[in-house]
Amino acid sequence: MIRRCSPLLAHASLALAAAACLAAAAFFFIRPSFAPATPPEGGSRLAAQAKLAGQAKLGTSAQPPALARMLPVPGMLALTDGGIVVPLGWPQDQTAEPGIPDGFEGQLIVAGRGDALSNCHGWVFTGGRYWIPIESVDTILNDNGYKLVSTPRADDLIVYRGDDGRPVHTGIVKAVGEDGFVLVESKWGKHDIFWHTRDKQAFGTRFEYWHADRDGHLLRLSSLSMPTTRGPAQGAVGG
Repeated sequence: MIRRCSPLLAHASLALAAAACLAAAAFFFIRPSFAPATPPEGGSRLAAQAKLAGQAKLGTSAQPPALARMLPVPGMLALTDGGIVVPLGWPQDQTAEPGIPDGFEGQLIVAGRGDALSNCHGWVFTGGRYWIPIESVDTILNDNGYKLVSTPRADDLIVYRGDDGRPVHTGIVKAVGEDGFVLVESKWGKHDIFWHTRDKQAFGTRFEYWHADRDGHLLRLSSLSMPTTRGPAQGAVGG
């Protein structure tokens, strides 16, 4: 026997999903531990990573906004293939910083103009529409069926990790060649979208490749707006 859920139950389920999204957003975007009082040595997180990687320093403008300065996106959530909520955000300062960062002239090719509405993870997993916190990257990889591979193929992901193991940068493999040549396309914070080799970047020397047998890398985006139902039993439910 097939039983249909009442509109009230359906609205309650949507409300629970909305509450879960808000709780997740608060957890990732409001925690003060992600807002250091002073930037790391070298002027920015990217600069510090470039210094560790033996690359040229980036200017202070290359620093992505700290998570605590991110604004949750109202009425939107992202879902993994298994239904796990992924918080979405936008930076308070939405000023783009186009052009090749200082110290990387001749090492990068501008593949597309970027804006401040997405970071590298959001460019990969939301098509450049939102910022995704680094804490969600491993959740996405695990829940969307990605597997670690030693030899990359075109359209695989490359994930760079910091000394603490957290994913600091994500890109897409565009081409592979002889002698370990790997061409990567990725978005650098508020900067543009670049083509660069595996090693010519500002995110360190620890990287890994991930492959998934799925159509693309995008998460499912869902609106939290709920329909209005009027009736003597349910009253009005608004989103």
